[in-house]
Amino acid sequence: PDNTTSFTVTPNGGYNIANVTGCAGSLSGNTYTTGAINAACTVSATFADTTPPTISATTPANSVIGVELNIAPTVTFSEDMLGTSIDSNTVLLEGAAPVTATVSFNGYKKATLTPNAALNWFTSYVVKVTTAVADLSGNPLASETSWGFTTRAPLWQTSQLLENNTGDATSLQSTADASGNVLAVWTQQDGTDNSIWSNRYTPSGGWGIAELIESNAGYANSPQTAFDASGNAIAVWAQHDGTDNSIWSNSYTPSGGWGIAELIESDAGHASIPQIAFDTSGNAMAVWAHVDSSGDDKYIRSNRYTTSGGWGTAELIGSSIWRVGHPQIAFDTSGNAIAVWEHSEGTYFNIWSNRYTPSGGWGTAAKIESSTEYSLNAQITFDASGNALAVWRQQGTYDNIWSNRYTPSGGWGITELIESNTGDASIPQFAFDASGNALAVWSQRWAEGYALSSYLWSNRYTPSGGWSTAKQLFGSDGKGGSPQVSIDSKNNALLVWAGERQRSGHSLPAHLSSYFTPALGWSSVQALETGDPQTGRPQMSADASGNAIVVWHQHEDGYWNIWANQLK
Repeated sequence: PDNTTSFTVTPNGGYNIANVTGCAGSLSGNTYTTGAINAACTVSATFADTTPPTISATTPANSVIGVELNIAPTVTFSEDMLGTSIDSNTVLLEGAAPVTATVSFNGYKKATLTPNAALNWFTSYVVKVTTAVADLSGNPLASETSWGFTTRAPLWQTSQLLENNTGDATSLQSTADASGNVLAVWTQQDGTDNSIWSNRYTPSGGWGIAELIESNAGYANSPQTAFDASGNAIAVWAQHDGTDNSIWSNSYTPSGGWGIAELIESDAGHASIPQIAFDTSGNAMAVWAHVDSSGDDKYIRSNRYTTSGGWGTAELIGSSIWRVGHPQIAFDTSGNAIAVWEHSEGTYFNIWSNRYTPSGGWGTAAKIESSTEYSLNAQITFDASGNALAVWRQQGTYDNIWSNRYTPSGGWGITELIESNTGDASIPQFAFDASGNALAVWSQRWAEGYALSSYLWSNRYTPSGGWSTAKQLFGSDGKGGSPQVSIDSKNNALLVWAGERQRSGHSLPAHLSSYFTPALGWSSVQALETGDPQTGRPQMSADASGNAIVVWHQHEDGYWNIWANQLK
């Protein structure tokens, strides 16, 4: 206003009167009318922000594939934002389920989500910003906004030699604990004896130096090893002393390393193919096949290790006058165990089983399938609820894969054929996920012209629906055998096998892998090693987070050596 004219101020376009000074008059809403001319009268108007904020940039950008697992997604707004409106309830990260993350704000326009744990491999995620976020004037985001990205598939690193001893390394086995530490054990020939060697991997230090874990005179073979929940391990193996084949053991602790090898059974005769498993309390059970000195009686025997007393006395858990072999053992979360094995009654083999409980010990052995065929190579695993599945190869017109399920309330059920292809199926492997679903894999032989080729097949089990229909995996990329499978705590599966890949126009042996997530299915097939080595069967160890290491035999410089690769 000036000093000659009365005036009225009526703002529009979002302006509001902020201050009126030195004026005599009245204010009604946004209109100010002077009552007298006054040169000192001033009216200052300011803009009232009624425009909602928008999102101007994101990292990763929408629909990006191959994002690193340690990504901390960010969102940048079009204007300065109200910090109190930005938190883990308004800016969220979701996969198959919400992801726990810390949300930070730079005080201006940018919010960052930092996941509390590394994201999962080969998985789709969505960042979501709700309408509860607001700018400094309190204007909320006009609508909930989201964008997605997909993390990269796991990648194999550079393969690594674990031992360079003179002599062939064979009979390789490995195991992983919950923290991602891995132990590999194998038989090493030195020209005089076969001895048991080991190497250990830690996430912080990688592989160590191969070391001898037994120095007995005699031929050691068939080592097996397992970890307990505290990172302690036990290895068992068979050893010939010139007269008998006995079962030996050595224990490993993180603080002290390997101890001194000890004899855990001394029965006359031939003991072979030991297996070992731990319960959740750090106690272990070893099982093995045994033929007495006369050769007339065949047994499945067992010995139990406790944290308080060490190894006990070997005991009989199954017997036959014909033949028994290839025992396997697994524990549930309550300390109960089941062993399964091949059992001959003279004409054919059946699968037999016995169950151990901490309160009652071993029960009575009984067959869990009664076919009049050869049933071989049984495997057994428990789910988190104490139910178990056994799968095996059963000969007939073709070798097929069969299964039976054990429940604590009902015992063993009825055997079930889980594949019926024309072509022989070989030794199956399987694993449970956290929800009680199981994935079984095997290789199946098919005639191709005048040759037989093997391809990978699988079947999936669910508690509500049982086994589904067997399916071939990866087409021609799934050619090969000796599959190994693991499932992590997020229900992702890793499969490795001895296959083939094209190099220089030729099909050459290779160790191959694929990774499965429930959201995206199987990844493309990857090779674990480079070059053209002659390789042996892979052995995979994986922790609950999906970290995995594969070890294998590889022939070079005249010997079979031990190599490894890590999935990262």
